[in-house]
Order: sequence, then structure tokens, then C-alpha cells
Amino acid sequence: MIVPAQAATVENEATPAFRTHLNYLEAFNQLLDQRPGFDNETQLEHLYGRIEASGLCEAERRKDIDEDALKRSLSHGWGIERLLYANQEAASDDIVLRLANNWACIQAYYVFYHATQALLVAKGHKRTDTHTKTQCTFINLWSDRGVDLAPWTFVRHPGHTPIAPTSVRVDETIHNMFHCDETTAWSLCIKALKTTREDARDEALAKKRKDKQRAKRDAWREEEKNRLASGKKARKQPEFSLPQLAPEEKNAVDASLRPYSVMDYLYRLRIKANYEDADMFVDGPTGDTDSLKVYTCLCNLASATLFLSELSILRIWGRDRFLEFHRAWHTSRKVELEITGLWDRADYLKAH
Repeated sequence: MIVPAQAATVENEATPAFRTHLNYLEAFNQLLDQRPGFDNETQLEHLYGRIEASGLCEAERRKDIDEDALKRSLSHGWGIERLLYANQEAASDDIVLRLANNWACIQAYYVFYHATQALLVAKGHKRTDTHTKTQCTFINLWSDRGVDLAPWTFVRHPGHTPIAPTSVRVDETIHNMFHCDETTAWSLCIKALKTTREDARDEALAKKRKDKQRAKRDAWREEEKNRLASGKKARKQPEFSLPQLAPEEKNAVDASLRPYSVMDYLYRLRIKANYEDADMFVDGPTGDTDSLKVYTCLCNLASATLFLSELSILRIWGRDRFLEFHRAWHTSRKVELEITGLWDRADYLKAH
């Protein structure tokens, strides 16, 4: 149990970024429907009902599975989830938890990564070998499937309209600092994925400009090579400034980008927290429980995603084979099932 220490109450330059991503994480959890006040069993029953209603876990039994590869991916996912919760148990106060959140971003993302690879192997394919391929696999497995199983089916792409409840008014212009609640969660999730895609677009545009600069330089050098070969005097190479892109070039770059999902958002958060803005989780919180909220959201997303993949894998691999390995893995590591992850998923996996 974490006992919050007295947190800093003075805002600093890290606070806006922290609040932004706390809002985004709480919004994804709102879509996951992990609401405060729910007990673990009620949360799991509700999530299982949503998964079953979606039809996305319906799968046929397969016998051509690379079981060694499947077991490796499941082991990685379960092990990282266990680390995620062990870190939370070890965090004695808010100060420690601030530091732990930088690692929690990595761990939550890699739970998604290995859960996705495990299901891919269960479906008879080879494991992907890059982050981008695995992120695309996640989208192919869950996202944009014509049903609402948010946050997994939720993607951002031009022309795509998220399937939101009819009672929800989606506002794509919502400010990232807007407080997350039942009325704003969908809009904030769209904002999170929109800005994630915008980051990728900015990188792609920057690369396109450099490629265009390089092409001009190469063309000049080729021209100079031909001039010298014809006996002409050498010229000094000019400075090639970074060129601007024409509107049609920008539109082409934007159109070439793939959809972006919650997994892409977590990858973005991982990069931001560990490389670009390492002080965000350490110096950004201004409330006693802000860091705990971030950690809880990451744990919820990781465990729910494992549960989603486990249900599909169990049906593809076979209940007995899956549960045998599930039990053996936990027994060999002396891990109590009831403290592995947010919920004791074992009883549900046995029954379903």
C-alpha cells in the first residue's frame, strides 16, 4: 500500500506535460471503464462482458502453433506485468513513485508488445521483429474493426470516425488540460491519438525535407561530375538550405501515415518520459496522489490488454494447454495468482 508523501504544490515547467499525459491516461482508463469504487471482481466481470459482446475474441482451435515462441511471449508479458506491480508495492511514498513512473511507461508498453506478439504466434504467424511492425499488428488484430471495444479498437486516421456512444459528443478541439470525466474521456482520447499522429507526421515531414535537400545536393554533384568530365572548371559546392515542402508534398506525406492506436500512444509516452522529457513524471506532479493515478492507469491498461489476449489465445491454443502453462509459469516463479496483476484472472480463464 502506497502512503503518499507530501507532494510539491508549486507548478513548474514540467507540470503542463505531466497534466496532459495524466489526462490522456485517465481518459483511456475511462474508456476501459476502470472506474474508482469498482472492486476487482466487478471490474473483471464488466470487462469480460464487453469483450464477449464485441465478438473479437471468437477464434478457432489451431494445431500448427509454435509453442516455444508462444510460451516465450507469454512469459515476457506476464513477467513484465509482475515487475510493474512489484514496483508499485515497493514504492513506499510519492517521491519513489515519481521515479517509478518513468519505468512504468516502459513496462506497460512492453506488456502490450509481448501480448500482441503472443496472439500473433497463436494465430500461426511468426513474431514481428520491430516496434513498428508490432504496433501495426496490434491495429490489425483489434483496431478499426467496426465495433466498439475501446480503447483497443480506437484509432486515429484521417477520415476515420471513432465509434462512440450516441450520448457522447466528441470534440476534437478539446484542450489537453481539460479535466477528464465521463463527458470528456472520448474527446481526450482522440486528442491523445491525434497528437501522437501529429508527432509522427512532423518527423515524416522533417525527413522528407532532408531527403529533398539530399536529392538537390546529389543532383548538383552528378552535374558537377559531368562538367569536370567534359573539361570544365570545378565549381565551389553551394550551401543547400533545407527546402520547404509544397502543399501537395505535405498532403502526400500525411496520406502515407498509418492509423495510430493506444499502443502507439504508450510508445510515444515511453520515448517522451525516458528520452525527451525525463523530468515530466518526477517534477510535474503537484498533488499527493497524481503519481499514483498515473501508475494505476498504466497497470490497468497493461493487465486488461493481457486479459484480452489471453482469452483469444486460450481458445486458439486450447483451454487445457493454456491453463497448464499458465499454472506452471506461476508455480515455477512462486508467484501467487491473486497478486499477479490487477485481478486474479485465473478463475475467469478457467471458466471461459
